[in-house]
Amino acid sequence: CRNCTRGEPLKRGVSGGERKRVCIALGLLTEPKCLFLDEPTSGLDSHISLEVMRVVRSLSNDGRTVICTIHQPSQVIYKLFDRLIVLQNGQVVYWGEGRAIAASFFESLGFPEEGYDNTAEFLLDVVSGAVRSNAGHFCHDLPGLFSASERCLSQSLRGVADVGSPASSLPSLPPVAEEGHSEGEGEEEGKISAADRKANYPEKVAGRNIASKLPRGQETSIESLTSLQDGAQRQSFHSSDGYANGCLRELWVLISFKARAHFKDAHFLGTRVFCPLIFSLILASFWGTKITDPNEISTGRVIELAGLLFIIIGTNAFMTTFFVPAIMEERPVFIKERHDACYRVSSYVLHKVIIEAIANVPAVILFSVPIYFATPLLNHPDQFFFFMLTLFTLNICSSMLALAVASICPSMEIAGALVPAILSLCALAGGFLKPFYTLPVWWQWFSVVDFIAWAYSALMMNQYDGQTWWYCQPPTDISSFLTGGSGGGEDGLAGALSLLGDDGQFDAKCIHTTTVDEFVTLDLNQCLLPVAVQVAQSCFPSDFQIPQILGCETICAPIFGESVLKWAQLEWRFNRWISLAILAGQVPLFFGIFYLATRFVKHESR
Repeated sequence: CRNCTRGEPLKRGVSGGERKRVCIALGLLTEPKCLFLDEPTSGLDSHISLEVMRVVRSLSNDGRTVICTIHQPSQVIYKLFDRLIVLQNGQVVYWGEGRAIAASFFESLGFPEEGYDNTAEFLLDVVSGAVRSNAGHFCHDLPGLFSASERCLSQSLRGVADVGSPASSLPSLPPVAEEGHSEGEGEEEGKISAADRKANYPEKVAGRNIASKLPRGQETSIESLTSLQDGAQRQSFHSSDGYANGCLRELWVLISFKARAHFKDAHFLGTRVFCPLIFSLILASFWGTKITDPNEISTGRVIELAGLLFIIIGTNAFMTTFFVPAIMEERPVFIKERHDACYRVSSYVLHKVIIEAIANVPAVILFSVPIYFATPLLNHPDQFFFFMLTLFTLNICSSMLALAVASICPSMEIAGALVPAILSLCALAGGFLKPFYTLPVWWQWFSVVDFIAWAYSALMMNQYDGQTWWYCQPPTDISSFLTGGSGGGEDGLAGALSLLGDDGQFDAKCIHTTTVDEFVTLDLNQCLLPVAVQVAQSCFPSDFQIPQILGCETICAPIFGESVLKWAQLEWRFNRWISLAILAGQVPLFFGIFYLATRFVKHESR
């Protein structure tokens, strides 16, 4: 199964036996001294089950303790086990040698084995009560019978029988002779003091010959005990905190492995790379009218561009909701590998950030190129690269937010609902739908810390700060200065006056075809409505008469970038670089929440 996809519920991968072997291999990555396997043969046929258990058996030959639960194994698999624990309702009914020794113990209690070819089936039938004892014992007596047996007492399972317990009232059963040894030998060697048994603990075996101290039922464990020195050598490869590798090594392995897998995954590439390109083309189809002449801009176009910048911010922020399902699906793997001490939480969190940042680079480029050069945004290298840098920082910040929320939430349903809800709240306070000074006092604080608001102010200042445009109209259509080309009414008038000059007072440029252009002071607040040629003189100085007005081919009003920022109530947000710096400052904040949630929030039940 090397270099093969493991597979998913809806995607075929390796076979069941190969999947089991992969799970075992993952458990061996950290060189554990003890390996716990919970029914590694479940769902496998007899041939694959035997292959898997032979692999498990080979691991125990390396001095590693393997504890495996198994149900109804074949006779061949049963003989692979050195020692056996049989449980009934959570109580021990046998603990000792496997193979035929376990069957002989139950035969000594009067349970006949005739007619059974599989020892494991015989043991299960005895425990379940399907086999009757010739000595009058019942299956519910088995825990007490084993507790009172000499086999239990001589194997250091307990020092003495509990006085007053049901086991102490049962007769003491004679020990069962081990294969190849007489009962006398077993009795003589079974007389070991408690001090000798304690001396046989693993931490006491260094430099001692323990073979002569052990009863005849424990020779099979001598090799594993004497191989603890090998285990100590394996332990030397681990650091003091129990991890096999350092932080940088863990980070490198995670990035090299996960990044290669992610960038081969169509779902990952689609949500991180191709979705931004698709949304960019869609937005370009709505706003894809290029301004070739600076005099073509109007107050209505300014408001449209402000809406475009906000839609760009919102689109990039909300695309991180696509990441939530993948994050939640990866959680069981992370929990398992964390319990196996494969890597530290900090390495896992940092590698997620780096992979998202790597995927964010082509995503930002593919999003920025179509939308930027197809719309009336400033076509300058400085503004373009700042535009991409802002989107890159915004995507990292929103990705950290999605990762943090997903790490806290116990299920994908909750995370999938909570991430869009938080982003929607950030969008409401982002500065476009409702400007800052119109927000209720109890929500203004949120706009100050809102990362979408700072990203929006950075792009708005990048587009308008220090810029000047001229809004030109024929002298007979001065009403457009008041409405911005969006119709009349008080709302249109207020919007236009705040964008033109200094609240409607400015030096208009009168353009002549034959003479030099001249400037004249214009005050739109003094204009009479409706603005027509007969009353247009009310907008101009008294010495600028109607013939002079009509002598202008076009009359142009200045649109200052500072006036646009003042209209959007963004002038208090300093400048574009400070806005970007505050946006970038929230990345480590969300990263810290992501790390703490991953480190301390427990979602597994044990």
